[in-house]
Amino acid sequence: MSELLTLQHRRVLVNAYGTFGALELDGALICYLLELNWRNNAKGDWKTGSCVPVGNYLCTQHTWSANPEQPTWLINNVPGRDGCLYHPGNSIHDLHGCCCPGLVKVETGVEQSRAAIKKIAEVIGGFDQSFYTNIFYDSTFVNRLTA
Repeated sequence: MSELLTLQHRRVLVNAYGTFGALELDGALICYLLELNWRNNAKGDWKTGSCVPVGNYLCTQHTWSANPEQPTWLINNVPGRDGCLYHPGNSIHDLHGCCCPGLVKVETGVEQSRAAIKKIAEVIGGFDQSFYTNIFYDSTFVNRLTA
């Protein structure tokens, strides 16, 4: 069994539309990310919920109840939470504490989310592969995200 990859989940911009970031491997951009803003790790929908706390997490293949045919990854062992996923979506209205990847960042969210899910799978070696994610804030990355 090969060693699991660690993807960097870099949060860089927080505004009224959510928390924006990037998913990277060894400094190379895989895709952009959209999450809810930090609300003290609260469970809830896009109005009351929070993004996942900063930390290192194991992500494993998951069958998403909203769309069982769509590959997703569960972010395991989030303190005080369950069901936090990397799954397709375009705006904070699609979130309940999860992370939406996208190949394109727009003012109000991300686009080409399903294509971003496929790109993550390509990077880690397939939809059935697990990986680690290191979630952190990095305000020095803003110029790269907004450029």
